[in-house]
Amino acid sequence: FLYKGYERKWGYYKVVVMVFKFVLVLPVIFLYDSAVGQGLATIAVLAIFGGYSKYSSPFISDSADHMDFGGRLTAVLTVTCGFIGSAAVFGSEDKVPGLFGALINIINGVNFAFMAFMTLITLPAVQKKVKNCTGKMAFSDTTLDIKGRGETIIPKWDLVKECKHRIWHPFWDSVLLNVCGEPVAKRLQELQALTADNGRHRIVQHFRALQVPGVREWRVWVQQNLEGVDVFWDGVPQDGVLDSKTCFGKMYVIPYPFHCTMVYDDSDDYTFVREEDFGKFVQRNQDPDVVARRQRRVMLRALDGQQVHLEHQQMETHSVPDGVEEYTDSEGNRQTRQRTTAVEVEMFYHNGTLNVGSNKGHVDWSAGFKASISYSDGHGVAIAPHTGQRHEIHSSTTIGHAAMGIDDTFSDTPRLRELLMDPGNQPKWQAGVPTWEAKCRAYRDDLMKTRHEAEMVLNSGFWLNVYDHYAKRREELEHYLRTYEANVKMKSLAAEHREGLDYLYHRIRWVTSHPCAALWFIFFDDVWENNKDMAAMAGLEDLFDTRKPTALCYKPMPRDQLEKTLGEKGLIHDSKLFSKSILDTFFARMDELNAKASAGGGAGGGGG
Repeated sequence: FLYKGYERKWGYYKVVVMVFKFVLVLPVIFLYDSAVGQGLATIAVLAIFGGYSKYSSPFISDSADHMDFGGRLTAVLTVTCGFIGSAAVFGSEDKVPGLFGALINIINGVNFAFMAFMTLITLPAVQKKVKNCTGKMAFSDTTLDIKGRGETIIPKWDLVKECKHRIWHPFWDSVLLNVCGEPVAKRLQELQALTADNGRHRIVQHFRALQVPGVREWRVWVQQNLEGVDVFWDGVPQDGVLDSKTCFGKMYVIPYPFHCTMVYDDSDDYTFVREEDFGKFVQRNQDPDVVARRQRRVMLRALDGQQVHLEHQQMETHSVPDGVEEYTDSEGNRQTRQRTTAVEVEMFYHNGTLNVGSNKGHVDWSAGFKASISYSDGHGVAIAPHTGQRHEIHSSTTIGHAAMGIDDTFSDTPRLRELLMDPGNQPKWQAGVPTWEAKCRAYRDDLMKTRHEAEMVLNSGFWLNVYDHYAKRREELEHYLRTYEANVKMKSLAAEHREGLDYLYHRIRWVTSHPCAALWFIFFDDVWENNKDMAAMAGLEDLFDTRKPTALCYKPMPRDQLEKTLGEKGLIHDSKLFSKSILDTFFARMDELNAKASAGGGAGGGGG
């Protein structure tokens, strides 16, 4: 959310905004005794910020840039008028402050009207009305996801990406939804979202790593034997400093692109274990010392909810009767009363209930390992200091890791060994460990089943090997579908829907035949998709709809012939529809591409 809506090179713009806000506070702090100094410094900072806003124009949307600069300019003018009209500049008796106060209201009123206007013209219904009234066609850049004037958009089109977005992607989006069904279409959306979150390079790395001996087996081992709680990793977390003392926590697998997410038991640390650290991660969790530590945790989990024997003594303070004492009441009379005295007592505990909780309470699969034993059989003898009388004390208590002998490394301490090797406790955890391990297997099996079912709907390789592989050779595409897809509808797609693929590859051959063919197609496809709702375009589907074989996008021609064709439909005007400016921009790009292709630098510009 920090960079959404910004151009790539200005993705850090919100950080700049925060810096300017911080700088605005400084005059108030350091010039607290000078109203004039504060005012001048604030105006200077706001003016610099306004200039920076205008210079950077950081938003993808032009209207957002205009609104941002309008707000900055209004802030400068408001503060300037407020400063000039303040008592620090003009005396309170002067009429000038009132004049500047009115001017501030006018400035902000104008800005409000401007903001409202800019908001309205971004609404689809308003844009349609404006287009019909002005005859100004809209153009779009599908790579940057922006709309604007043709003179601005056309020169910046990336031909390969535009063809991919306008031909290749729509075909597969349509086929997967209408032919293969909604589950397949939803699965593709999941793969797209994961790609957006992780980046294409991670997707490539996901499949490239499978060529490394052992990686495929490691991935399976981690999912079958490790995923869940009691996982160890002493690598560097996201914040760069490992605060966890145990290095144990909950780990869950993201199968695509493959990585492990580690959430630690005893800190707010978390980390992502990716391919570069994956081998070391597996080796650390197969290390005999780590395995032994994990096994002690498992033994304790197996005793969760069980009555265990562990002798425990501790000093406690208890209040006991201790004879009588005299005191003077509110009326000055001497009285006697029962005296109680707080006494240090050594308490002895023998048997209690062992519990292992998580950071979210008693949840099996959450991070956190909080072991305790709750006793209710405590006993001891308290001796009243004044009377010497002995009192039997009964109490309850709960002990934690330290008293149980559990240290940060889960090492084999004498105290922990006493708990686990007790003749009454040992049979309980020996019986409980298989039950816990079976529960872990069921948990992991369920996760793997869910992942397998997703792969059966649509292979995770589809996005990289088909959807993102624009203009993939047809024989390679058909081989992929037959070999790697498990879904029957996907496997038979090439045979059952050959005509659809014929149509797709006919269009691909056209746009990859020459860079000018790609630009010609993109231009008329964009004209139709963004302006088909205009009154002037009504009834012109055969001329502009790219699904029609009669469409202009498949019939390149010289400019004079094109102007004649468009003129016959009433679409040629000096300043609207297919204006001279639009056609100049379009054919200038055509000439540029043709020159590069002739020089050997751009043949097949729509391919890739």
